[in-house]
Amino acid sequence: MTLVHHIVGGILILAYLLIFIITFFNENLSRRFRMVADTLLFLQYVIGIILLISGSRNINWHYVFALLPIVLIPFSRKLGLKITSLLFLIFIFLAYWTGFKRAL
Repeated sequence: MTLVHHIVGGILILAYLLIFIITFFNENLSRRFRMVADTLLFLQYVIGIILLISGSRNINWHYVFALLPIVLIPFSRKLGLKITSLLFLIFIFLAYWTGFKRAL
């Protein structure tokens, strides 16, 4: 299950990087990709909760960075799609990095 969590995290990094790049060219297409990536992020949270219930733990920074995108959701319209996509990318990368660092 941990391996699946790592793979989905890597896919999320690539997805939000793609969304950030596409936002500069076509915002409507970027919004469609964003809905798919947000669904994948929700799946990632479900897997993370299952890992927590099963007793798998990580460092606290991993949880902080992983949950920061949820805090950004109410402000996403005010910040704009480009800034929000960039912040999601940064936070998910930091969550991935801290989680992967712990796994090594």
